[in-house]
This record gives sequence, structure tokens and C-alpha cells, in this order.
Amino acid sequence: MNSWPGSQYRFYRMNKAFREEGIRKGRNTGRAILTNTGISTYNKGTNREESGAMGVDKRYELFCELLKTMDEGVDAIDEYDSLLHDYHGTVLYQAESQIIKAVGDQPGITASELSREFHKTNSACSQLIRKLKKKEWIRQERNEKNNREYNLYLTDEGKVIYKKHEDFENVCYERTYHMLDEISEEEMRTYIRIQNQLNRAFKLDVEESRQLSGNGRAD
Repeated sequence: MNSWPGSQYRFYRMNKAFREEGIRKGRNTGRAILTNTGISTYNKGTNREESGAMGVDKRYELFCELLKTMDEGVDAIDEYDSLLHDYHGTVLYQAESQIIKAVGDQPGITASELSREFHKTNSACSQLIRKLKKKEWIRQERNEKNNREYNLYLTDEGKVIYKKHEDFENVCYERTYHMLDEISEEEMRTYIRIQNQLNRAFKLDVEESRQLSGNGRAD
């Protein structure tokens, strides 16, 4: 079996801002499009509205079911992230194991780089790093080019925990992978295409919300 891509459910965690600010707003937006115009739907490809109660009702039902199913998955992942996990005798919160994973994968990474990678505030990341330093799983070295910055490395004990975490997540990935045995490659490609479109919509929702709240940013 090939190595698994990053930490378990990394895709969803890295897009947490899109989920929290966008998914439910996206659902409401979709409902408004369908109900505020009588029973109609907007066809982006042709820039026109299409009417027809039967077809639109069914499509809207599927759309709501899709978002409901996604919400259920997101809720399960959020619950997973909030729980303690036993990595073969070492008990960690998910946020702690994420930091250990990232530092093990990228020796020398800085706190600010971790903040950007996990979409956390600098203070939240610094607090996690302090906890892991206190447990003697992570060590810091002052950056030779920037005295105000520190590079992060795993200690010997941290490397042991990194390996335990990796083994644990490989088991999770193996199980998830085989639960999709009945799903064809074409169905997977279709899902990816749908998810990419949803992500685009969620990102637009997030940016609009940021602008309304005065927190817009230029990319």
C-alpha cells in the first residue's frame, strides 16, 4: 500500500474556515435561490433560469441531501478532533498530534509557518508548542538569520511519538480506503469534481462574509 497523504482527514481540517463560515451559509443561499424565485434554478452555464417543479424539486432535494451528508461528516470529524487519542500508550489531543506530525515532516519549521499551515492564530500555536516543549517532545533552536524566530525539531521521544501517530493513522486510512472498495474510480472523480465546485462556492461565501464584517483581505 502506498503511503497516505498527510494526516487523517487533513483536507477537511485545513478547510475548517470554509466549513464553519461557508457550508451552512451555502445551504441557505441555495434554498433562497430556489424559493425566492418561485420554483426555479439558475443555470450558470447558460446564464438563464430554468423552471419546472418536478425536475427542480428533485434536484433541490438532492442538493440538500448532499449538504446534509457533508454536514454529518464535518460534525464527525470535528468530534474526532475534539477527543483524546491513544497512540499505542501515548495520549494526545488531535491539535497536539498535528503539530508533532508537521514538525516531524518539516524539521526546522517555525511557529509562524505552523500558524499559516493550520489556519491558527500565532498565540494558539505558541501555546501548543509550549505544551509539547514541556513534555520534552519538541525542542527549539534560534534561527541564525532571525534572532526573534525559532526553528522547531522533534526530540528523540518526540520522534517515537511521531512514529506511533503515523502507524495509528495508517490504520485509519487503510480502513477508510477499503470502505470505498465498491466505489468506482469514475465515481471518485465525479465526487472530486463536485467537491471542487462546492469549495469554490464556500470560498466565495467566506470572502463575502469577511468583507461584510470588515475583515476582507487582499490575496
